Amino acid sequence: MHPLTHTWINLRQSQATKDESLRKSQCIIALSRYYQAEWQPYRYHVGLHILSLLDRSRQANQANQANRGLSDFLLRVYVRIGCLLLDLRYDQKAEELMEHICNELRIDRTHVTEGFEVIFEISARIAHQHGDYKRSIGILEQMVNIDATTPYQLYLQHGLACAYLDDRQTRKAIDIYERIITIKKTTCSETDSNLLTTMRNLGRAYLRNNQVEKAINQFGQVLQIQETTLDETHPNRLSSQLQLASAYLSDGQINEAINMLERVVQIRETTLDETNPDRLASQQELARVYLYNKQLAEAIDIYEEIVRIRKETLEETNFDIINSQCWLAEAYLRNGQVKQAIDLFEHAAQIYERTLGETHPSRIGVLEDLAYARSVVAENAAGTPPATPDVPAEQPSSHKPKRCKMRQIIPFRRRGLMGHRRDD
Repeated sequence: MHPLTHTWINLRQSQATKDESLRKSQCIIALSRYYQAEWQPYRYHVGLHILSLLDRSRQANQANQANRGLSDFLLRVYVRIGCLLLDLRYDQKAEELMEHICNELRIDRTHVTEGFEVIFEISARIAHQHGDYKRSIGILEQMVNIDATTPYQLYLQHGLACAYLDDRQTRKAIDIYERIITIKKTTCSETDSNLLTTMRNLGRAYLRNNQVEKAINQFGQVLQIQETTLDETHPNRLSSQLQLASAYLSDGQINEAINMLERVVQIRETTLDETNPDRLASQQELARVYLYNKQLAEAIDIYEEIVRIRKETLEETNFDIINSQCWLAEAYLRNGQVKQAIDLFEHAAQIYERTLGETHPSRIGVLEDLAYARSVVAENAAGTPPATPDVPAEQPSSHKPKRCKMRQIIPFRRRGLMGHRRDD
């Protein structure tokens, strides 16, 4: 609908009709998180509609309530929308929404309040995706009973393990993952999706802990099960192949890694829209391996296309865009296109300063990259160009060359609390 038509209709509605339309829109958006398969292609275009709806919802809530606080209906809507914002990587908007909820309910965000656990669960996810792993761990440690075996507690324990893993507390993460797997193997089928997700994350932890052989074995077990139960185009099976390819890379099996990644990318390019995040993530992982293998032209072509698509579909401050731009800058730098690299690093530093603050590790990492790129310019001018270090083989959950600390904040996960679906 054209905006002028929308405005014309809105101005001619009674207040009661406006309120009813708003409630219906809130329900549709909130329930869209549980999308049906045929609606999936449109899911990633709903972000701007959510932001507009939130503005209208807040205005209506302020106008209709004499006392401070949220209605039970609106609280439930906001919780679902908060989860959807995170799924769509509107991290800053999700953070603002949770802050608004806590202010309205007069909740201290640093201490988990009984009856509002789901709000703190979302806050832990936000902190994790922002790279504030300490805060995420602090929230989840208050919520987790490590001896409990209920589905919800196992879900929270899984989230805590993921936070430990990204905070480099790898041994703690491994202990929790292994315990969850032991419990789930006695209570559910070996094909259970949550069990397989935990097994994949344990493989990531082994890889992070330099236990490469164990990681390959873990990913191989998951993939072997999925090959008998899932079609070759199924997202979970493709995700397992991506992680096994990363383990191959860490083990020096570069050709095996490239072959597997190229197959995954080929499947996703034929089954998913070009703007689909899973398709873009697999393309970016292939470009990372090309970069490692010094196939710079191939890597740059992929990164440039990813950046173009994400610029057309996401807002400027979205972390997925910045992540891709930083990788493109890294590829430019290794290819001698230093000016282009500096421009991208400068842009990323500005965005991170506005959204995360001056002292955030991600911004500091970008500044380190920027300083290195400028040193290349200076040394080239002096006639002594520095040697470019190789990109180390790391798992796709890190997404960073050695110098590029900022790319840690974009984990390779797509659903649920830190990659694990909650059993409701």
